[in-house]
Amino acid sequence: MRICVYGAASDLIDQKYLKEMEQVGETLANEGHSLVFGGGDCGVMGATAAGFSKGNGEIIGVITNYIHEFEKVHESCTQTLVVDTLAERKLIMEEKAEIFLIAPGGIGTYDEFFQCLTLKELNRHNKPILVYNPFGYYNALIQIIEQGVKDCFIRPIVPSLYTVCNNLEELIQTLKNV
Repeated sequence: MRICVYGAASDLIDQKYLKEMEQVGETLANEGHSLVFGGGDCGVMGATAAGFSKGNGEIIGVITNYIHEFEKVHESCTQTLVVDTLAERKLIMEEKAEIFLIAPGGIGTYDEFFQCLTLKELNRHNKPILVYNPFGYYNALIQIIEQGVKDCFIRPIVPSLYTVCNNLEELIQTLKNV
């Protein structure tokens, strides 16, 4: 399957996340999956691409024409698509994806997750959304969504629109069942 991975592009984060996501990337590539991602070589995204490269997986990077102001393009991309805006980038990544994997990240990742989730809630796609939660990274976000459901700000169906995977074994098993 073609997996769109969203995650941090910062090299300032704890190395345990980078090591974890490199292992995830390599394992997914070895399982025959391909990667669609934002094309950069930093942080969680760069580590995931490095893992896919180790596993000889297909790597599609979708970059903005101004990515060089922030980071380098990952050298292992087997295909690189260049667009003008973040909106175009997200649209292409969504179209190419067969499944979404939300890896640990910051506000950009939250934006991408909530866009995928909202579009799924509105029946604009029916692609699986997997929230990868190593080290409990997304526990607080999951609690916020649950609180929103409890307080009737979020429809009760929303938590059923994504699957939380807390480790690599759960992620691989979930992928086998989608």
